[in-house]
Amino acid sequence: MSTAFALEQRPTAIDFATTPLGRSVLFGCFGALLAVSVPLRMVIVVLGGAACSAFAFTGRAWLILLATLAALMLDPAWYSNETFEAFLAERYAGELISIRTIERVTLLCFFVASAVALAYVRRRPQSLFARRPVLTLLVAIAVLTLLVWQLDQLGLGALWLALPTKILASFMWFLCYAVVDQRSKQPQPIALSLGLLRPFWGSWSAPIGKGASYVSRFRAEDARELACTQLKGLKLLAWSLVLQLASKSLSAAADGAGIPPLEAAVRAYAEGAPAGRTAAWAALIVAVTVGALELAMWGHRFVACARLAGFALRRSTWRPLQSRTLADFWNRYYYYFKELLVDFFFYPTFFRVFKKRPRLRTFCATFMAAGVGNAIYHFVRNVDFVWSLGPVQAIEGYGSYAFYCTLLALGIAISQLRADARADQNTGGVVRSLWSFACVWGFVVCLHVFGGIDDRSVSFTDRWFFMLHQFGVRS
Repeated sequence: MSTAFALEQRPTAIDFATTPLGRSVLFGCFGALLAVSVPLRMVIVVLGGAACSAFAFTGRAWLILLATLAALMLDPAWYSNETFEAFLAERYAGELISIRTIERVTLLCFFVASAVALAYVRRRPQSLFARRPVLTLLVAIAVLTLLVWQLDQLGLGALWLALPTKILASFMWFLCYAVVDQRSKQPQPIALSLGLLRPFWGSWSAPIGKGASYVSRFRAEDARELACTQLKGLKLLAWSLVLQLASKSLSAAADGAGIPPLEAAVRAYAEGAPAGRTAAWAALIVAVTVGALELAMWGHRFVACARLAGFALRRSTWRPLQSRTLADFWNRYYYYFKELLVDFFFYPTFFRVFKKRPRLRTFCATFMAAGVGNAIYHFVRNVDFVWSLGPVQAIEGYGSYAFYCTLLALGIAISQLRADARADQNTGGVVRSLWSFACVWGFVVCLHVFGGIDDRSVSFTDRWFFMLHQFGVRS
């Protein structure tokens, strides 16, 4: 971005942002921009939480926790999806207490249970849960999910178990980071770990900012550093709105040009009435582009709010168009998801297998993260499909994404090995850069049909034949 917009590098802007008036103006501008995308009541919670986090002298961890709880009470269904909402509406219509109220109570109970679990980890750092949080939680979620399904098949109301199971699955990775934090040599306060279970600045189920120990390393140390961080946050929030506008404009332009949504294009081919190949390729490219814009837009908004709170977190998406290898793309496109897979799948594999064969060791660890870990993460995130579709159909319908994870993992692993082999070679040149860009993004576009359509009723066979048709192999 041009230095003309680098407010955080201008001494006058920094000096102004350290004054009471400057802080008021900065927070006012931030709130006005944030209100374009989120409800006003949530804007108030975010601004209040950020102010407490940035300027409070004592009790900061508890204030962050209160802001997080307030945000969750306003948006208790942040983790939900259309399938889960339909499941609840069909089976639990007519309850005397609204589903949202039950969700709020369940969330509060979850936080109490998490506090007890983290206190246990601090006292018993060598316990199974403390040493293997991912394995322990996966087993617990699997058992609870099958129990909910069985109770539902018997016609027994299982709302009391379905909601806790869905919430545990949605908060799983936040809780894993919190467990790791409590086992560290210098554990952060439990209140702070709880406050970062889907913090008030927002996140997906892949934590933006990882855990308390990680976030604390990025805290601004003095007034000027805080001002720089908050100015960067304001600028990043403005940029997220530009990306939001670009995404909506591109979608509207594609619709106006008669380019069908990708899912519709695949279904049309499966039904024997395919769109032209040009229109279908355009649908693929638009789907990838809109997806990238929305991922960056949401990530920028979350990170901007964290920066307003005084934490200079790095962006979740950082110039993915500059990627020249799949491994580099993986790091730039969705940084915090990549970090989650590295922390909980790559390193545990890397430090256990093929210690005398470094290339094979790296290949296996990368495949475990980008392939197995990726598949597990997305299946757990939508674990409610087991209840709405049944275990067999939920697993069969996941075949397309499992295929996507396998090819993506192989591509990234091979990319890493090739990059290591060419580390000492000159990789410059415009032609080579253009070729690398075409290879990386061509791979991403072609693979998107298997991983970018969430509807599991669109079969792997339909997607596979659609791509064969696009390459002229099948009529």
